[in-house]
Amino acid sequence: MQRTLSSVKLRMIPGVVLGAAIVLALGVHGCGMGPVDFGWAEPAKPHNDLRPGYNAFAPEAVRVFPLTHLGRDESGEPAIVCHIELRDRWGDSVKALGPLQVQLYRQAGGVDGGSAVQILKWDVGLEDERENAASYDPATQTYRLVLVGLPGWLAERAEPPKEGATRPRIRLEIRAVFQTLGPNGEEKVLRDGLVLDV
Repeated sequence: MQRTLSSVKLRMIPGVVLGAAIVLALGVHGCGMGPVDFGWAEPAKPHNDLRPGYNAFAPEAVRVFPLTHLGRDESGEPAIVCHIELRDRWGDSVKALGPLQVQLYRQAGGVDGGSAVQILKWDVGLEDERENAASYDPATQTYRLVLVGLPGWLAERAEPPKEGATRPRIRLEIRAVFQTLGPNGEEKVLRDGLVLDV
């Protein structure tokens, strides 16, 4: 029993000495000796393109996002709630400045038929920083635009049909044309479209 206690006491001594050394070192460091130099190297400099005006995250594509639908604005007026997404060259959603035009087309020859006829267009001033920020929806990472002024035959589609009633579907196409600047400041025009049945 005596031997065991002695060996435990001997094993505790190095731990006590180490603890005292740490406290002493911290105390000395706190007395104004300055920071300890561990010899760490500076972080490597980034290899980014730092040309003036270069924007690596400039939009490469515009997308009429599938959340786009026929609905109503805050006052209850029929509207197309249009979601527009901008993507950079990595496919990530981005914000950018530039004028946006949203165009509404109706199929001319029925659902299966030929050409489309433009019905309406809306000019959205996304080149204005305030309007751009106010239009952006962080939850969907899209620009959420509530477009009003629909013709009567389309506005009435905002109401669901009465129970038991059926109505033929109308095929629309919503197109987006966004003018912006590319990575090197060059002018770009981005386009996309989405077919919407109402």
